Amino acid sequence: MLITIFLNQKGTEYTSSSKFGQKFLDNTKTLAFVTLTYLGFNLVFVALNWFISAKIIKFIRNELDFIFLLIIAFIFLSYQFSWLAQSKKKNRKTLIISLYFALILYATLLIIEHIFNSPDFVVSNDLTYFLIFTFAVLFFFSFNVKNWLPLSSRNTQKQILWYSLLMVGAFIPFLSIETKEIGIYFSSSFFLNISKFLGFSLLVTYVRSLYNAIISLPFSKVLEQKVYEVNTLTYLSKIVRNFNNLEIIYDAIVELASNSMKRSPSFLILYDDHKVNKVRSYSQNEIEKREAEFFIQRKEIQEIIYGIEKPTILPSLSDKLFKNAKASGINYESLCLVPLFYNDKIYAKLVVLNKIPYFFDEDDLSLLASYIETLSISIEGNNLLKQTIEKEKYKQELIIAREIQSNFLPKVLPKFDNLELDSFFKPSEEVGGDFYDIIKVDNEKILILVGDVSGKGMSAAFYMVLLKGIILSYNSDNFSVQNLFCHLNKTLYNQIDRRIHITISGLLFDLKNKTFEYFRAGHFPLICSCNGTIEFVNPKGLGLALVSDKFFSEQLSGIKKLLQSESYFVLYTDGLVEVLGQKDTRLGLEKLKQILQTTVYNSATELKNNIIEEVNRNGTIFDDDITLLVVKYINNKEK
Repeated sequence: MLITIFLNQKGTEYTSSSKFGQKFLDNTKTLAFVTLTYLGFNLVFVALNWFISAKIIKFIRNELDFIFLLIIAFIFLSYQFSWLAQSKKKNRKTLIISLYFALILYATLLIIEHIFNSPDFVVSNDLTYFLIFTFAVLFFFSFNVKNWLPLSSRNTQKQILWYSLLMVGAFIPFLSIETKEIGIYFSSSFFLNISKFLGFSLLVTYVRSLYNAIISLPFSKVLEQKVYEVNTLTYLSKIVRNFNNLEIIYDAIVELASNSMKRSPSFLILYDDHKVNKVRSYSQNEIEKREAEFFIQRKEIQEIIYGIEKPTILPSLSDKLFKNAKASGINYESLCLVPLFYNDKIYAKLVVLNKIPYFFDEDDLSLLASYIETLSISIEGNNLLKQTIEKEKYKQELIIAREIQSNFLPKVLPKFDNLELDSFFKPSEEVGGDFYDIIKVDNEKILILVGDVSGKGMSAAFYMVLLKGIILSYNSDNFSVQNLFCHLNKTLYNQIDRRIHITISGLLFDLKNKTFEYFRAGHFPLICSCNGTIEFVNPKGLGLALVSDKFFSEQLSGIKKLLQSESYFVLYTDGLVEVLGQKDTRLGLEKLKQILQTTVYNSATELKNNIIEEVNRNGTIFDDDITLLVVKYINNKEK
């Protein structure tokens, strides 16, 4: 039944080599317990037989001997099948079947011999020993101890060695049994065959495990260290994914560095612009941790550590240099250090101390270097994550800024009897601070404003909204563009970041008196086309919030001229001329002038479209917003 279950297992989950050693040890402990219990009963019966010579005692002992041997044989066979079922042999099913049929044959012969129990029917010793030898060979090939024993822990190997020695010592006597008194149910031959079978089988198994344990044990310490190193790197590779929290990785690295170096005190010194920023330390002993922290904070130690910029081992520290430390009982002799550079700057140094001279070797240095490399990957991932978060935040800011900008621009341009208007606005990829507005001052006066706030994203959008709010809230009985600009400068001066630059231009049409007046506060000149003549209207004026209101007012002036029918006025921001001139604003202004000179236009829309066509020829991706307003003056009375 047990064997059938093993054979029917599909997709058996093989036990790892290191875990199999523990499984074998646990099974052996169970066998040892049953065996020692059996031997204990024998000792009790020997003692009873010594004091009380009675047949009943011999009878009970004979029967208990066989029962215990049968139990041990069953447990041992079940373990053998379990070990074989979890092995990684290609022919494991063949071995299980062979062992199964050999066991059936052997058990059948023993049962037949016992049933007949006559001198005429006795299984020959040759056949018995052949079957026992067959079992021994099958057990030898099925129990591949050399594959997993070296990978078991040192403590497990030690226990396997002692338990194997115990099992060998306990079952050697079974090979010397030649006869046995007959009990009620079992013949002496039956008992003899079981004892021979069990003795040979257990000896083959445990002599082999004993031999391999003796060979593997001297190298187990080195192998265990290497396995630990691999496991630590595997562990680090898992926590390195949590690079959004570098503090956890810092703590893990100093702890692993300490444990890997036989629990030596370890430190991770973090630098900021070549200055010590943080120090993370670890030691399993709190007293030793404080001693090591005191030691590493000494000025001479700090100087040595600061001067090391490559993986270094200091095998024996100078007595002269550290005599005060040694006098205090802090006798650290060895130092191992691995630095971490990031962006060509020292980022951290991993330091491990030990009180034994020449304690560290190149393998230790390589292991610490692998920890530092893992930390480097985490730092890179952390920075990339921060950049991604910042980009996403900035992206959201741009969306909000674009919405703010579009909401504060006129949705539909107003219509006037003597003025024809058209506009074009194209935000850059990053969104700037361009804005424009058309304000009806009274029934006869129309003010067109075009402004530009330096910067990108939310900051530019914020100042644009602020500027627009001040303009809309301005109320004066004696309105003039000059007074408006002076009011803007007075309000914003010393209230905004000096790195923010705001320029604005204002074109005021007086339709009653048929004049226009242009003011600019640091903005580009107005382009005016009248009767084939192209003119740059360029009055004086400084940008907003740069100087005090008095000086600003002194430097601000406007240019006032008479309106002529069929005149065109072009207002714009720096983004337009930069695209036309391919970053050269002077060239951009000349191109804008040429566009007005080379063609006769019938409407403001026609002129605007021609300018935009030229812009599109220079590219479709802009570094700055493009704002364009075209105004055509029409004297209806002349018509």
